[in-house]
Amino acid sequence: MSIVGTPKIPQSLLLKHVKEKARVIKVKEIDNISTEYREVYNVLSSEPIHINEICIKTKSDIGNVSSILTMLELNGNIEQVPGKMFKII
Repeated sequence: MSIVGTPKIPQSLLLKHVKEKARVIKVKEIDNISTEYREVYNVLSSEPIHINEICIKTKSDIGNVSSILTMLELNGNIEQVPGKMFKII
């Protein structure tokens, strides 16, 4: 149903807009995280990286890195893929 005189917006365009808005919100949320979280986040990319490699690159213990990754995942900034690998969404 559309209001008379207004064009109907294709659903694919609406979904693209929503995804772009969500990405902007995530970037703003990342700007406000602690240095420790930022160090872990900055090691990540769109290519999956193993948790052990993250620990080596950040010079942090696995417990601390695991905790940070969990919080970043719950916040919707990253995702875990099979094999204890993580990447930015």
